[in-house]
Amino acid sequence: MSHPDESALLVSARTRFEAKVISGVLASAGITVVSNFDPRHDEFAVAQSIMNLSGVDVYVSQDQFDQAKRVLTEARASGRAFEADRADDPNGL
Repeated sequence: MSHPDESALLVSARTRFEAKVISGVLASAGITVVSNFDPRHDEFAVAQSIMNLSGVDVYVSQDQFDQAKRVLTEARASGRAFEADRADDPNGL
């Protein structure tokens, strides 16, 4: 995984698909996203990911954190989001 030191964990997506949706919503708002999914992982890690047995952490830069949180909250409220409330998110998103 590679993410800049000045990044902050925004959300832990349950699946790669969910992480891609989150990334797309944020990208449409001009927010740069970095995740911990790396397709070069070993076979076990790839299998876990394919079977949705491991999550994907989604990071944004600290200076865009509040904006990213607001964008995801608004996306959920407008119905563009992908899942209901998520108790496992570190930031309640």
